[in-house]
Amino acid sequence: MATKTPGGKVFVLQLLSVLFTLSAIIFVFLVTNQTNYQHISETIARSNVPYPEHWWTPENWYKAVLELPLASEQDRRSIRSAVTHMKAWRWILVPIFLLDILTFAITNFEMIRQRRLPGRRVQFVEK
Repeated sequence: MATKTPGGKVFVLQLLSVLFTLSAIIFVFLVTNQTNYQHISETIARSNVPYPEHWWTPENWYKAVLELPLASEQDRRSIRSAVTHMKAWRWILVPIFLLDILTFAITNFEMIRQRRLPGRRVQFVEK
């Protein structure tokens, strides 16, 4: 009787996980760096019309808002806290990516080790 192993499915899922996390890191850092150093014009902001559309990330928008004179120090602290959380979220992707690579490597080494065990014959069935 032929047995099927889930090794191929695990490989594909973990590879997709690594690639997804890597693409998220690249996208987030690239877009954040492309939109750095933008500033909000006080005259446009005071005109009581919606701010013209530009390409902003929430983190960079909040940083630009911090450059404006705000009504209260509580608002400034709240915005500064939000910026800190956004930066932390961006950097937390790096350990997640490293963990993805580690789990991908461990499970693939284990899969290869199990396939090489003496006396173990696995037959694959094609559909």
